[in-house]
Amino acid sequence: MKKLQAAPNRQLTIKPTLQKLNAENNELMHIAKRACISYLKCVHLMKDKEVFKFKEIDAQKLAESLGLATTPEIDFGQNDSEI
Repeated sequence: MKKLQAAPNRQLTIKPTLQKLNAENNELMHIAKRACISYLKCVHLMKDKEVFKFKEIDAQKLAESLGLATTPEIDFGQNDSEI
């Protein structure tokens, strides 16, 4: 096996396509929001904080990777601040 390098000028982004699909389909938008919230809550609840570093997660980039324009607000039910 050998490692292949992608040509930077040929790389495509799917972010605009995902955002368009989410804007057109409310169910898909809801699923993307739930996925983002579920992931963040799961990492927050993990006991091994050396591995699961919640504060190091870029929530905005995670939301964008799911085609969301903004990061969903999350209430952890404690005195923790919302995302």
